[in-house]
Amino acid sequence: MNGSSIFERIEKVAILKEKYKSRMSLLWSKSGFRGEYLAKFIVSRFAFISESSVGEDYGVDFYCGLIKDARNKDYVHYDKPFLLQIKTKTKEGVVKADVVYDTQEKIETLCSLNLPFFIGYLDSSKQKLEIFSTSSMWHAFLVDGPLNVHRIVFKFRKNNDVHDVGVAKKDKIDLKGIKNLGTKYTIDLGHPIASISINELDSDENKIENIRNILSKCIDREFDNITNKRLGLYYYRWVHKYTTNDPAIGFGYNFLGKDDTDDLDTQNAINSMNHYLISLAVSFKENGDDINYKNACRLTKLISEDARLDSVIKAFPEIYGLPKNKKK
Repeated sequence: MNGSSIFERIEKVAILKEKYKSRMSLLWSKSGFRGEYLAKFIVSRFAFISESSVGEDYGVDFYCGLIKDARNKDYVHYDKPFLLQIKTKTKEGVVKADVVYDTQEKIETLCSLNLPFFIGYLDSSKQKLEIFSTSSMWHAFLVDGPLNVHRIVFKFRKNNDVHDVGVAKKDKIDLKGIKNLGTKYTIDLGHPIASISINELDSDENKIENIRNILSKCIDREFDNITNKRLGLYYYRWVHKYTTNDPAIGFGYNFLGKDDTDDLDTQNAINSMNHYLISLAVSFKENGDDINYKNACRLTKLISEDARLDSVIKAFPEIYGLPKNKKK
């Protein structure tokens, strides 16, 4: 795909927007079309975009990938992928509505996403897009798992507070058809990690580059969280302390016990690191690094019997502190 042609089309749309604004008024009267159009126009300056079809709408509007220096080249350098959901403000004075996932299908979909997920808020009157991190949502899935979470609420702040973002808040709620109380998690979206208006797209190239850097860092941390989830590690990091449009982001971290919300269960922590510890031990062993091999084995020997891997017991039983298999 020729990268220059993409940006030529984008620039033509910007020109036509001003030239034929009255002609577009009928389409722009529909908030959904207007919001997604403006958001796509803005995001396309720092990311490649593919739209989700309406028929398959489950909370993701755009499939994106960061692009690098594409305006100065004849091709698109597709970098780090991410997902983006857009919410639109169409009237002044309207409070940002919470983004709610309240069905088992939507919650399981959210938990099973294998790409970083962000929420965008488009102010149509100001033609400005704000992007929010959802990284603290992993607290819900690591503590309770998707089957035990009945509602997830991504909450926009009602004011301009810029205090640090904490962990997700857990509450019990009454739900129809459920004998016991259901579980709700409220995720504080904090203040935006990035914010940019249409007028700034050409006037402030540094801001666009900052947004690329911000998203790049957040995407890296989210892929770490996704990997930890796959490996059964009860550890995650989230966007904690930051300033909008500043790449210097402070990430919080939390290591949870399997059945606890905040306290570290030492045995479970060791068990959840099983795959990492085994990989380290085997690597040290194969490379003849006896000192680090013995250090790694001090931890692998502490892994619970029911968490041990059969393949490791068969091939390297001594890693778990078991006697070596006798050769036949």
